[in-house]
Amino acid sequence: HDEIENILKLKYHDIDVACVGNDAVLVVICSGDVQSISDMKDELCKAIHIDKHCVHFEMVGRLPLLTNGKIDYKTIKNVYL
Repeated sequence: HDEIENILKLKYHDIDVACVGNDAVLVVICSGDVQSISDMKDELCKAIHIDKHCVHFEMVGRLPLLTNGKIDYKTIKNVYL
């Protein structure tokens, strides 16, 4: 998932992004200045060779963080998977 996050961060500098997933779905959580989720999804699917139906994007006001400032992936998994 780190690679997916890095792909998106390199292309879209004004967003924060976190990815979680399982065998059935990849969930991409974004916050920030996102112009087009559809374009992001298309570009990501092409870059990692995955079917669009397996990827779900969610926009949030702010990514959940731990007290140390790192992304709280456990909370994201509990909410979105």
